[in-house]
Amino acid sequence: MFVAAPGIRFSPAYAALLIGTTICMVLAACAMPEPPLPRSAEPDAVHAFLTSPGADQALMRITTYNWPDDGAKPARYFSWIGPDATSDAPEIATWAGESAHVVAEVLADIRPELKRVSPDLINAYADALTPFQAAMVGYDDGMRGFGELSTPDDPAAARSVFAVIATNAESGEKFIESAYSHAVEVAAAAAEQGCREPSVAARVSRRAVRAAAALSGVAASVDKELKNRPPALWPVVNAMAEACLAVAGEPPQGCIVDYLDGGRLLPPAVVLDRESSLESYYQSQRDYVTNLGLDVSDFYAVWNKAAHGR
Repeated sequence: MFVAAPGIRFSPAYAALLIGTTICMVLAACAMPEPPLPRSAEPDAVHAFLTSPGADQALMRITTYNWPDDGAKPARYFSWIGPDATSDAPEIATWAGESAHVVAEVLADIRPELKRVSPDLINAYADALTPFQAAMVGYDDGMRGFGELSTPDDPAAARSVFAVIATNAESGEKFIESAYSHAVEVAAAAAEQGCREPSVAARVSRRAVRAAAALSGVAASVDKELKNRPPALWPVVNAMAEACLAVAGEPPQGCIVDYLDGGRLLPPAVVLDRESSLESYYQSQRDYVTNLGLDVSDFYAVWNKAAHGR
């Protein structure tokens, strides 16, 4: 006799039937049907799917579904986004940006307990989002179609996207390295513009440096190699100094001249042959760009918020 609760008894046959029914119900609930995918992998079809009503819920189901092929099937629907992000055709580039933005929004909304996404799908998402990393922290670097996701003052959504992608070690490492590179490129481009046009130097550099700090910070938030990297500002001021040395109308002044050879900065390895650290080397570069009117003062305030949430 099976006792379900005090005073309630079932026969063995009925108990077996009840248990079997319960197991079937649980299995049925677990065996979720495969979520619908776009009608084809062509860019127009995928873009239409991702920008239709309810697209975020549909993509969330695709993203969190336990694909038996590690996500290879849905991944192919997103493979065009990264390459087409820089298409010469404005409409195609806009489709890519709008599609990537939906992907980013969905990844930003994934709850911590659901952050295990099929590896092939994560890789596809990482490739799709890589061209838009600066846009993910609110910087307009000319990429079309990608709406607002985060800003340097509020990088939480971008940090969540990085956290999901970093659950796949290989994709995460590539995505993080790309973010550091993009951060440097953003700062260098602004420095070049500011050194060519001194009247806009403070404005364009402040905005770009804040974006570079936010992007570098969200990458650092999931970077397992962070402790082995140099201070976050160093590669940024190095790129800015290199950009200005190439275009500035006046000869460089200050301590930076001690680290120049033929108008170019000495490599760090050469500096370490004669000095015990690189502190003075990078400080001279910071002083140089600051004296040219470029503003890097907000870097660490923004970086710390992006990297550590404070």
